[in-house]
Amino acid sequence: MSETSDIIAQLKSGDEETLKEVYLTNKKPFFLFASRYQLNNDDLLDTYQDAIIALYENAKKGKIDDLKSNVATYLFAIGKFMI
Repeated sequence: MSETSDIIAQLKSGDEETLKEVYLTNKKPFFLFASRYQLNNDDLLDTYQDAIIALYENAKKGKIDDLKSNVATYLFAIGKFMI
């Protein structure tokens, strides 16, 4: 089992520590990535939090069980779509 599928399985089971780790690990890289879209920090934070929620909900619903990318790439794609 890959690291990505492990993370998704843990999120699917409701593991809050994994959710916290995903949140904290990807926050700074997401802000660096999203800063090119010239949003203020409050809007970036709102977008990031909404993307985290979408990631978590999609994992819980089984929508990303066969995810081919890593979790960060998927999270950034959600954020970019939301921006």
